[in-house]
Amino acid sequence: MYESPTYVPGVSENSYARKVFLWLFIGLMVTAASALVFVATDLWFVVFSNQLIYWGMFIVELFLVFKISASLHKISAGAARVYFMLYSVMTGLTVAGITYLFDMETTFIAFAYTSLLFGSMALIGFTTKRDLMRFSSVVMAGLITLLIASVANIFLRLQGLDLVLSYAGIILFMGITAYDIQKMKRLYEANEGNDEALNKLAIFSALDLYLDFINIFLRIVQILGRSSRK
Repeated sequence: MYESPTYVPGVSENSYARKVFLWLFIGLMVTAASALVFVATDLWFVVFSNQLIYWGMFIVELFLVFKISASLHKISAGAARVYFMLYSVMTGLTVAGITYLFDMETTFIAFAYTSLLFGSMALIGFTTKRDLMRFSSVVMAGLITLLIASVANIFLRLQGLDLVLSYAGIILFMGITAYDIQKMKRLYEANEGNDEALNKLAIFSALDLYLDFINIFLRIVQILGRSSRK
């Protein structure tokens, strides 16, 4: 029988980190499975062709991220897991659209590159002695700048800028991956022995890393897809 990964009292930091990565893996697998379902049933086309449904799902995704991040101290660990799984399913819709636009080979190559980059930066986050938390303002500024530029380019439709933003996004989220790994370690240290808090923080950290992985993946797919069309 399947048992959901939970924090075991008294485990080491490494054991706790494995729980976080297990939830990350589960989230990615749920996204991949839901993407296949969306493609096989053409549900992705129904959503993307209806602006009301599309924006409705986008708002729900934002709500789920906000619910886990901002209300973590209020919700239960079980609720956090449900929200995370729902978000993973809905992200599968975006991945389904990408998979349809580009061939499966491009998607798999992008996944391999993403895994390599993500794994490398995660290792740096685990092993570095530098305090990455002091770069929090830089991370926030980078995210805001990338968001504003991306929204602006929706209207400008500059292909050169789109390519620059894709590479900039990869570099930014690689750095954020190392940052989030160190943040995960700090959260463990601050809550060591508090089983209830760590159960919820495992989901919170898994969501952070999940978002890093997905953002790197989507940008690599866009770059590879653009290259294959030339």
